[in-house]
Order: sequence, then C-alpha cells, then structure tokens
Amino acid sequence: MLHTPGAVNVNSSAVSLSPQVELLFQRAKMRALNVSIGTATTAARAAFGGAIATQFESPQGLIQVQVIYPRDQRNDLSTIAQIPIRADNGEIVHLGDFTTFRWSPTPPLITRVNRNTVIDVSANFAPSSSLSNVQNAFMQRVAALHLPKNIQVRPRPNGSQDLMNQTLTGLGSSLVLSIVLVFLLMVALYNSYRSPLIIMFSVPVAAVGALGALALTHETLNLFSLIGTVMLVGIVTKNGILLVDYANTLRRHGRNKLRAIVESAYTRFRPIVMTSVSVVAGNIPLALALEPGSSVRSSLGTVVIGGILSSLFLTLVLVPIMYMWLAPARFPAVEAAAPRAHGVPAHA
Repeated sequence: MLHTPGAVNVNSSAVSLSPQVELLFQRAKMRALNVSIGTATTAARAAFGGAIATQFESPQGLIQVQVIYPRDQRNDLSTIAQIPIRADNGEIVHLGDFTTFRWSPTPPLITRVNRNTVIDVSANFAPSSSLSNVQNAFMQRVAALHLPKNIQVRPRPNGSQDLMNQTLTGLGSSLVLSIVLVFLLMVALYNSYRSPLIIMFSVPVAAVGALGALALTHETLNLFSLIGTVMLVGIVTKNGILLVDYANTLRRHGRNKLRAIVESAYTRFRPIVMTSVSVVAGNIPLALALEPGSSVRSSLGTVVIGGILSSLFLTLVLVPIMYMWLAPARFPAVEAAAPRAHGVPAHA
C-alpha cells in the first residue's frame, strides 16, 4: 500500500504502536515534598489529555474551555518533567522532582474474526486520484505477491471499498433490470420483438455520450453518475420510439421500408430536438454545481446532458440503419388491406 500510486497516510494495525509513557512515582520524595498522588496524576492528565476548565454560553451554543499543553510541547520527556504541581503546603514543585519516566509503547491489538487473525491496513487517497484507481492498483500489487492460500486480502466490512463494491453491484443490477423492463414493456405494447429491439439501440449511443462527458469534465464514475446512467435508459429510448412508431404508421399506409424511415426521421426531427433541448436545459444548473456543496452531484447532470446530446445525433443515424436491417420487409396490415380494396374479404 505504501508504494501504491495515489495512496497516502498508510497505516497498519500490525505495526502501529501507540506511544505511551509510564510515570513511576517515588513515594518517599512525594511525602518529603508534601505532594499527593491524586494532584500529580491530575496535573499530568490535564497537560497531555486536556481538562475542561470552564464553559460559557455564546450565540453558537455552549462552549467549553479546555486547558492542554501546546502540541509542540507534548513530544519530549523533559517537557513532561517540567509540569508544575502545587503541593499541599502551597509551594510549586515539578513532576520530574519525584517521578521516573519510562517509554512503554502500547502493544498492537490482535483482532480475530471467525477465529482468524485480522490485520487492518488503511489509507486515504490523494485529491488527484480516486478510490477505484487506488483499489485497482493495490489489488494488482497484491496479486503479484503470490501470497499463500491461507492469507486473504479483502475489503473491510462497511469500509469505503466494501461500500463502493456494494454500490457498483446494486446500481449495475438496476441498470440491467431497467433495460430488461423497458424492453419487456415495449414488447407488450408493440406485440412484437423486432420494434423494441430496434428502439433499444438508442441506449448504447447514450452511454457513449455519458462516458465522453465524464472524460471531458474530468469527473469520475461515482454513485451519482451511475444514477444518471440508469435514468438515461428511460429518457433516450423516447427518440427511438418516435422514429420507429411513426415509421410503422407510415408503412401501414403503404410506404416501403426505406421511404417510411426517412420520412419518419424528417418528420420527428423537430420533436426529438425539442425534448432533448428541454432535458439538457433542465440539467445545466445541476451540472454547473451553482449551489455550495452541490459539486458532488454535478456528475449526474453531466451524464444526462452527455447522453442526451449523443442520443440526439447518433440515434438519427443508428436507429434508421438498424430499422433497415431488422424491420420486416412487408407489414401484415398492408397485405391484409389489399384484398379489401378489390372487394375480396380478408382471411385471418
């Protein structure tokens, strides 16, 4: 972890020994100086652990005044020895006059889960990096170590890595489920598999724009950007629906496949542009993060804007091409309407 790019403040529970100093009071000297053990321990504790001297009310609420030594004076044993203590007779003595100091680091805490020894290795990631990049680089270095099978390296439960993995798994499942539900809904409405399949080709072109927008704005694929990706599945399919539905209507009136999709793209271009521009305009304030603290959610607006813009232009190209490939050559409604024109009854 120390050599993983982007990892800072690396710490391990196996090697982190907490600094600790033992105070050995010499009782004979304390009796001679007329100092009690309680007074000495209270003074030492206040100097290094802090003590609440008083408190007062303020417009911001109750404020406590804590007395404690400055940080730069809490790293040397000679400073500890100079802690002043008032004896019972009123005189001022120092802690080092009757105390012996000894460094005694606290031993590491051994943690076990299911009878297995667990060592926690933690780190923060630098502002120029991201959690996913640091995690991937770290796991690659771990794999190169070829550790024994009885040693497992995995995210700590409810840690940052574990929560990120849960988020990716949950939103990934939601994305797949949303695509399936949208497809099945259109199958039920169109009573066909071909038209919904053609319409669903508008989703990949939206993903291209969403990822491209994140790359241009130097934002990461996080919780909010994944939520925006799931939203795009329902938003961008409206472009394909406008094209395919009107093309099918034209074919029921006798147009051939090429003429129907071309006329549909020409007629539906204006509604597609209007709906796309309205969605983009509504997400611009979110993407710009105009409010304080809203920058964490700006990736959601960025994803939606990028996906809508790419869908606006690429859907008008990809969906007609897929329509020419996958749509049936002849519509049953045209064939059924032809006999009625000559007075011959149509048979189911």
